[in-house]
Amino acid sequence: MKLSNPLKLAQLVGRNDAVGIEQLCKTMLDADSTDVMALMILTETYWHNDRSVEALQFALKVLAVDAQNFKALSIAAMQFAEQNESAHAYEYAKRLIDAPPVQQPPVATVRAILWPLKWLPKITKLRDSFGAEVDEEIAVTDAQRGWAIAYVRWVESGGAETPPVQQAT
Repeated sequence: MKLSNPLKLAQLVGRNDAVGIEQLCKTMLDADSTDVMALMILTETYWHNDRSVEALQFALKVLAVDAQNFKALSIAAMQFAEQNESAHAYEYAKRLIDAPPVQQPPVATVRAILWPLKWLPKITKLRDSFGAEVDEEIAVTDAQRGWAIAYVRWVESGGAETPPVQQAT
């Protein structure tokens, strides 16, 4: 992977440029079809742009390389549930319950790294908002795991309980 690709990719993701993201990720995947970063960025791009069928296809590719990828398991479970494929949704929801959450960098460490550049207004804003973004990601992870637990419980009850409502991710 070229060193400039992650930087270019970050810019495209920041602008939610789905076409640019697709082009760059597919170029990266031509070089290495198991590039989890490229696969996951495509998965999340499709998911957040309401292209859930494509998101599922790429989530399954991520899981072929990284069987415990929390976000890919979450997308697979929710999309199969949305498609009323409860056997598949149940399988991925069970795996999601035990999957390790996405590792977040320690807030204090990131803030310390950014401290010398605090004189730059954008860095100050980034540094100050970083903790809130980590807290939000943790809340989303907890909600996704909570949904998976409720979904598994619902399937195992034979549908006797009310099906769980999917959380926005």
